[in-house]
Amino acid sequence: RGVMLGRDMAVLLSEIADPIWDYVAMGHIHKHQNLTTGREGLPPVVYSGSMECIDFGEEGQAKGFCWVELERSHTSWQFVEVNCRPFITLNADVRGLADPTRSVLDMIGEYNLAEAIVRVQIRADAESESSLNDKLIEDQLRSVGANFVAAIQKDIDRPSRTRLGDNPEGLTPLELLERYFMARSTSHERIGVLLDHADAIISTTQGIT
Repeated sequence: RGVMLGRDMAVLLSEIADPIWDYVAMGHIHKHQNLTTGREGLPPVVYSGSMECIDFGEEGQAKGFCWVELERSHTSWQFVEVNCRPFITLNADVRGLADPTRSVLDMIGEYNLAEAIVRVQIRADAESESSLNDKLIEDQLRSVGANFVAAIQKDIDRPSRTRLGDNPEGLTPLELLERYFMARSTSHERIGVLLDHADAIISTTQGIT
């Protein structure tokens, strides 16, 4: 009940790492670890960890159990790793590529994804995003034996929007157009020529409804 309510009891390591014990078996934490590694005169205080990953936060962690042989003052133990269901993240950068989907499909073929829980994280720009085919990517993952496709996530680089200032409504059409050209890194000489032409066009259209 304490676990369900999120009020786990906190115990200091110094309260349980007592030489009176030969081995202290800890639970609840999913990562295997020995809290007294390298500390002479203290018993092993060991989390065996879980035997399966539950999410991508445990990706890459060794999973298994502890085999302990208890004997007063001569206790021995070892961690036995098991082949758990893997969680695997694939990262692809397809910015500027003509065929981003093919690039992702080729990358998938480089990994052993048999029975794995897989997520794909793709960095793209606006152009490559429009060419990405999620269905083909998911089909490829399943064809190589992935147990479950958790997500196909996209991080899209989008061009910065034109900065029009705090009060763009108060700017004239020419001022707005000048700021647009500046945001596009147009040269000052070119901006001057374009604004002259724009001024002429605007002048001839004033009063037309």
